[in-house]
Amino acid sequence: MRLEGKPPAQKLLITLVILVKIRQKFRPDLTVQHSFLVSLCGVFFTFLRKSTLLPSNVENQSPNKQLCIRDVTWYSDKVLLTIRHSKTIQFGFWILQVPLCNMACSLLCPVSALQSLRQVQSMIPVTCHVFSFWPKVGLTVSACGLSPQDYSGHSFRTGGCTFALNIGMPQVLIKLLGDWKSNAFERYITIEKDLHCKFARALGVAALLK
Repeated sequence: MRLEGKPPAQKLLITLVILVKIRQKFRPDLTVQHSFLVSLCGVFFTFLRKSTLLPSNVENQSPNKQLCIRDVTWYSDKVLLTIRHSKTIQFGFWILQVPLCNMACSLLCPVSALQSLRQVQSMIPVTCHVFSFWPKVGLTVSACGLSPQDYSGHSFRTGGCTFALNIGMPQVLIKLLGDWKSNAFERYITIEKDLHCKFARALGVAALLK
């Protein structure tokens, strides 16, 4: 029997409030910063691994492994991301299609941000990556007054799926869109107290109707 043990250190999640603060620190007129911002919103709102959307560095770039310009399909009110390779899609036996919808005038609207990148990227080959590479997240959160040791790139993914659960998205859909094969995401989801109360009230109402 295991008598002593130290649980693995788990990074804090990025909340919607923190994401807004990060957004306000970026200059949209700088292409590199803007690209990074779009990738942050992309990981948050799709729950995808950062390695699925963009290379980890300049040298580690392959048109067959990360999101390319050809993998973004445009519609009037949304974009559709076609994921051809990920941790769970190794040999191209299937593809994952993840929608991103327009969020009107929101600072965090990924569709509007992608549209700005689309204009810049209109003259480059469609096999090029949508995003260049993933800079240091620690520098980003530090600019918002947060400890860089407490966050990582994974914090955006965990924050996104936690946000989705707390607004009522079914876990099976979170699992599907976030490209999980197991229920591992349940380990780091934080359920808000208000959601506990909401379902407790729903159970009470349902019991009265029986």
